[in-house]
Amino acid sequence: MYEIYVETCGQNAQNQVNPAMFGKLVRLVFPDLGTRRLGTRGSASGDIVAFEKSTNYNRILQEEGAVEDLLMSFWKSLQQDAVMLLSLPDVCQLLKCYDAQLYKGIEDILLHDFLEDVSIQYLKSVRLFSKKFKLWLLSALEGFPALLQISKFKDALFFAQFVQEITEGEAGEEIRSSVDPYSSFLHL
Repeated sequence: MYEIYVETCGQNAQNQVNPAMFGKLVRLVFPDLGTRRLGTRGSASGDIVAFEKSTNYNRILQEEGAVEDLLMSFWKSLQQDAVMLLSLPDVCQLLKCYDAQLYKGIEDILLHDFLEDVSIQYLKSVRLFSKKFKLWLLSALEGFPALLQISKFKDALFFAQFVQEITEGEAGEEIRSSVDPYSSFLHL
C-alpha cells in the first residue's frame, strides 16, 4: 500500500511521510483493519493489508442498500480525532490517492466486460449507481469539516461524471481505451 501511495502521490511533488508514519496513520484512521507482515521487520516486503474484491458486479447493483449502509457506517464510525486528522489538507490529498484506486476498482467491477455487449438497462443501472454513490457519500459526510466534504465530493463527482461518459455510446469506447483518467483525478 505504501508503494502505491509513494508512486501515486509522488507524481504531485507532495511531501510524503515515511513508511512507519504511513502505517501509523492507516492504523489510526482504520483501527480495526487487519495487517500481516511479509518478511522480517524492516524488509522491503513490509506489512500488507488484505483486501477482497468481488467479481460479481451485478451483486453490487442488486445490493445498493448494503453499499449505502457500509458507506454510511464507515464514515459515522470514525472518532472525532480521526475526523480531524482526515480533514488536514495533506491527508485529504492522501485520501485522493486512495479514492482514485477505489473508484478505479468500482469501475473495473461494474464495467469489466464493457467492450462486450451489455444491455442498455445495465449501463443505466451503472450510471444510476454512480450518481447514488455520490449522494450517499454526501449524506454520510454531513456535519464533517468542509474541506473533507468538498474533497470527497469532488472525487465522487469526478467518478460519476466519468462513468456517465464511458457508458454513453461510441464516445464511451474511445474514453475507455484512452489514457487512465484517474491520473488526472489527483489534480482535482
